Amino acid sequence: MEFCPGASSPSTSRRAAAGSASLAAIGVLSHEPRLRLRNAVRATWLPDLPSTVAARFVLRGLALQEPNTTQAEAARHGDVLFVRARSSLMRENGPLQSLVLWFECARWRFASARFIGKADDDVWIRPSGWAALLGAVRAHVPQKAHAYVGAMEAFHWWSAS
Repeated sequence: MEFCPGASSPSTSRRAAAGSASLAAIGVLSHEPRLRLRNAVRATWLPDLPSTVAARFVLRGLALQEPNTTQAEAARHGDVLFVRARSSLMRENGPLQSLVLWFECARWRFASARFIGKADDDVWIRPSGWAALLGAVRAHVPQKAHAYVGAMEAFHWWSAS
């Protein structure tokens, strides 16, 4: 079981450039029970990503509900990174915690990547179009600058008065 190192991990005293992506690294946030969705991604757009883009499924790996099954999946496919958060976290805080931990991890794990991205396990990406878009953005954004590319969506629960 491979846990994603973070900035505070002992293994990151040196910047680990594990991963060959030079253009981008995408963390596909998923949840342990959503194996069908991960397999759908593996069967559709994931194989078509260019070699300059690395994609990893990001799962919360502490206190797994089905540890044998989940660890076997990770070993079989080699595309799963676990972050140090409880698998059973609820929707109100689990996805956000996964996102923050992925960004922290990606900065170290994919240090050579120009872009760090996030997707959910229920999206479809057109790899050639996405790589072309990032290539165009790279040409217009200075190396040291930060850029947000994509749509930002949020939700809010209204409480009944």
